Amino acid sequence: MRRRNGGGDRIDRGRHVRQLLHAARQAGLVAVLAVSVGALPSAGAAAGPPRPGDPPDKQTAGITVPPDDPAITAGAAEYPGITGPLLGYLAAPKGGDVYPGILVIHDRQGLSGHFKDIARRLAKAGYVALAVDLTSRRGGTDALGDPGKIDAALGALAPQQILEDLNASVRYLESRPLVAKTRIGAVGFGVGGSVLWLVLTSNPDVKAAVAISGIVPSPRVASNLTAGVLTIFGENDRRDDQGIAEFDTAMKNAGLPFAVKLEPKAGRDFFDDTTTRYVPLAAKDAWGMTLDWLSQHLTG
Repeated sequence: MRRRNGGGDRIDRGRHVRQLLHAARQAGLVAVLAVSVGALPSAGAAAGPPRPGDPPDKQTAGITVPPDDPAITAGAAEYPGITGPLLGYLAAPKGGDVYPGILVIHDRQGLSGHFKDIARRLAKAGYVALAVDLTSRRGGTDALGDPGKIDAALGALAPQQILEDLNASVRYLESRPLVAKTRIGAVGFGVGGSVLWLVLTSNPDVKAAVAISGIVPSPRVASNLTAGVLTIFGENDRRDDQGIAEFDTAMKNAGLPFAVKLEPKAGRDFFDDTTTRYVPLAAKDAWGMTLDWLSQHLTG
């Protein structure tokens, strides 16, 4: 695990988005979301389109915790949003105990089987996990079906809509009988790892977070956070190392836990076991670090 990254793997776009996040923060949270929404449709371009060897839907091959696992309950969820119902996937341990709650925020492919599986993995680890479908207002990932339509639906959402839906998802998670309302965390991947920061700056109920292959915002955002954050990148992922180092310093000054890990021989999508870009060793390490971070900051 690293606190700073001194490498030269920097891209202008990463710094540009980071600067926009800072400027948007000064204008208000809705404007911050506007920047992130702008990043949604281009996220696929940053990672590259699906390779010829990638099947259009390889979900079952990547499932590591089946929906009928006897230790958990899991299934589709529908819950109130500001203007209509939201869709998601809820997984929880079986039993009468109370557990920390985790919001799972998907990448550009929507609420695919991979992210439902992540919710089930978290349930097996002792969390109540809600994977939100950010395309709910456009009918949901399953209804949209085609990856291009899903990507377009994400990009078409207004900033205020995403802000409302993410905060409504946190409220729904907090309302579950098995959830300890003072122990809420979030995990985001890619696009979700970027949107994650917006949740952290707008909702102090979220106390710990992990971002995998997202972006890191302006250092000035740190003063508005209340959560400890772990960020994980593949070493070949596109990132702004200078911006990460500056943000690290800002988090130290704010007295908040912050850590960065670069997974060797891995790029974007290294965690997604339903694609050919999956890197098993990197994904295993990232998952172990994720569970350790959540345990440290949510269960003591």
